[in-house]
Amino acid sequence: MGNYVLNGNVIKLQPFAYPNVSHLHKDSLVLLGKTQQLIKRTNIGYEQMVNNAIEAIKTDRVKLLQHRLSNHVDPKIFPSENATSRKEFSFYQHAEPVFIDKLLSDESFIGFISDAGRKIKDESNIIRQGNIRTVPDEEGGYTEFIDMSMLSVSLYSLREYALKNDDAHCLFVSIVFSVMFVHAHPLLDGNGRASRLFFNMMLNNISSDYIPLTELCYAARSGYVLSLREAFLFSEWDNIIRFYCNCIHLLYGSSLSDLNSMQ
Repeated sequence: MGNYVLNGNVIKLQPFAYPNVSHLHKDSLVLLGKTQQLIKRTNIGYEQMVNNAIEAIKTDRVKLLQHRLSNHVDPKIFPSENATSRKEFSFYQHAEPVFIDKLLSDESFIGFISDAGRKIKDESNIIRQGNIRTVPDEEGGYTEFIDMSMLSVSLYSLREYALKNDDAHCLFVSIVFSVMFVHAHPLLDGNGRASRLFFNMMLNNISSDYIPLTELCYAARSGYVLSLREAFLFSEWDNIIRFYCNCIHLLYGSSLSDLNSMQ
């Protein structure tokens, strides 16, 4: 397969092409458009969105975020220890200058990633110097992220993609940036949190609010991980796009009836 190499029960990820918004299914495009409009016209603040996330978890509205295979995977999936976006939000508040200025060169971009990694975890969390993999499952299988020899080129491509951001498809580009950051996995740890931080920074031109996705990614981990893997392995982007959009609607307090009507 072009996106990965399979060796026994070990999956080795390979670089793959960025998606085009025109390749999404029609219902995904509708949901994407409505979600971007929601972000543009609504300003409720970080704390209210965190409260909405807590309420969605308590009332089991997060079931909307499940993948069709979640029931099979939930008992086996390695749990995340990160249930809060507080450190991301703190870094976001104090990050100066704006994100676009960090994209002016490869060096400034990689330096900013390294700085963010240390701030959202600890000083030991730097750019990786070797290959990195997931925790092995019960059969010993694991996924190894792109080879260290490809990391610099992958990050340079990510920076170039970010520079093409535009208002018309800002949400789509921000989601893709976040997903491809996790695919590159440049940090020793905290790549998911860093990806959601950069997702918000990419959205800065249409939203002043920090969108706390981490709370819902923690509560609906299998939905998040399975949708990511579909993008990584098969270049199937619809489910991860829908996952992000549905998270945003839950955080902004959309009702289940409203959300179901958009599915």
